[in-house]
Amino acid sequence: MTIVYFIFLLLAAYCSFKYDGIVDENSKKNHRFWLLCMMLIFISGMSYGLGGDKFQYMLEFESYPRDFGQLRQQIVLGFILRSQMPGWVIMNMLCKTIFDSFYAVQFVEAICINVSICCFVRNYTKHYFLFLIIYFVSFTYFMFNTDVMREAMSMSFMLFAFTAYLKGQKVRFYLLILAALMFHFTAIVALLFPFVRIKYSHYMFYVAFGTAFALWIGSDILITHVLSRLGGTGNLINKIFMYSIQASTIFGFLRSAISYIVFPFITMYYSIKWEEDEELAEKKRKFYSFQIPLAIVASAFVGLTRVQNSAHIIYLVMLTDFVYLLFRKKRDHQGLRFFNTIGIFVFFIWQYSSYWPKTGMYYFQLWFPYTTGLDEYRDVEFREMGHNEVLNPDKDDKSRRDVNF
Repeated sequence: MTIVYFIFLLLAAYCSFKYDGIVDENSKKNHRFWLLCMMLIFISGMSYGLGGDKFQYMLEFESYPRDFGQLRQQIVLGFILRSQMPGWVIMNMLCKTIFDSFYAVQFVEAICINVSICCFVRNYTKHYFLFLIIYFVSFTYFMFNTDVMREAMSMSFMLFAFTAYLKGQKVRFYLLILAALMFHFTAIVALLFPFVRIKYSHYMFYVAFGTAFALWIGSDILITHVLSRLGGTGNLINKIFMYSIQASTIFGFLRSAISYIVFPFITMYYSIKWEEDEELAEKKRKFYSFQIPLAIVASAFVGLTRVQNSAHIIYLVMLTDFVYLLFRKKRDHQGLRFFNTIGIFVFFIWQYSSYWPKTGMYYFQLWFPYTTGLDEYRDVEFREMGHNEVLNPDKDDKSRRDVNF
């Protein structure tokens, strides 16, 4: 069934070649775009045993009662035992009560995240289909649809919130962020969006890199003397401790800084510089201003890299314009732009080709081969085992801080 991946890519490539050069409204272009969006929804909704976190969600789903009258109790238990926000529990309880099938959860989540992303994309680039290709081959689609599902539900509201704010709809912005917080606590970083005023410049790039480096150097002291003083019990506290003890070497820091600061700066610089619509260029500057502080945190603290997810779709939208203009604009710094593009995708491949020795599998095997509800007889437990290997590293793992909490 893995052929569905290649069918999607072939259709997206054909539509990109035929329609991405059209800048005016075009009914056929919009029609094909939404058809491919529906295809992404069905690929995710019909999947079985893809991803890592999904196995835990499937197990939790089976434990939910079909009595919606127990919702309040389940919300409390979900927050205390699993650090889950009420929105996720309500969604699961509704799907359990009405359909009694986790496939309903998959479809609801896939509809929310993919529709919100596609609506967002149509506002900020004309190269819809190239975006879908990048969204897919960068593994972002797989992560948001089959792994970080709670966070993706939160992001579906955040993307609408960003657009609302840029339209001057501030009340709607805060209401949407509140809805996002109902699904995942990381949505709190979106509250930075109205307040960040970081200038788009080369100087800011050097400041961001230097700040990230300084924070990385001081991260052990910060973690040891601040977080080690935290007290309390429960899953939320345990998660804070689990993420905080993750560490990185100088090479790990450089890898993160290149991924989250260097590549995005080059990409966004040219995407903004060559944007012919000044109003859209100003919106992109705002997005860049929001991305910078998240990039600094993600580079300095390896356990907090997920905060960058809040700006990741923004980054991919600008990467879409950057790639499209690679051979369609004047030759300014074309070598730099070309190697920046190659570097971005090399880093994507490097990340998702990581090998997990205990289970003998690679990261990308969380999604390859594709398995559906028709393949439930197939053994997919190796994916859960591989994911558990990452979540439970050896005690002598050099990527863990020696901190006593």
